[in-house]
Amino acid sequence: MKAAVISNGNKPSNFNCDEYDLIVCADGAVHWALQNNIRVDAIIGDMDSADSSALKAIEIIKRYNLHKDETDTWLAIDYAYSQGADCVHLYGALGKRLDHMLANLALLYKYKKAGQKIMLIDDYSYAYAAKGEIDLDLAAGKTISVFPLEDNVTILETRNLKYPVYNRALPVETPYFISNVTTGNPSIIKTDGWVMIIVPVD
Repeated sequence: MKAAVISNGNKPSNFNCDEYDLIVCADGAVHWALQNNIRVDAIIGDMDSADSSALKAIEIIKRYNLHKDETDTWLAIDYAYSQGADCVHLYGALGKRLDHMLANLALLYKYKKAGQKIMLIDDYSYAYAAKGEIDLDLAAGKTISVFPLEDNVTILETRNLKYPVYNRALPVETPYFISNVTTGNPSIIKTDGWVMIIVPVD
């Protein structure tokens, strides 16, 4: 089952409801969804930004205490997986508050490390966590950037990239793997640790 989780950051300009079996809004994201006639199957969160009129329009509401460790987006992703989702696309996860942006990127790592399939999508790029031999499955000429998600990550090898990297450490404080370009398909990156793959959208 494929699920979309919509957070309360910058929203996509195009969203296809028909692509998803389950659509979950994190708290205040429900307003954008309803205004754009997007089906909402559930709303999850502490409801500090969703008003009562929006809540009346949603059948499934999971309300949490305002004082909690998890963000509303975190809880919404958890809910999607609990309902049987085997793939989650996360929207509205960037923009507005920097702390929530960083938390949402960390959630990609959390769930992928646990064996779940998850990807963050916005109008400008998509991102996902990966490790080992990473097949980018991109046509030639696509831009790709890579960031480490843990200490002591090494890029062991790349194939079909304009700027090849071989057996080079990728420290958190040295973000050199920015705007590389694919030269063929498959383009492959081999790592010995977890990284964030970011692909700008044409």
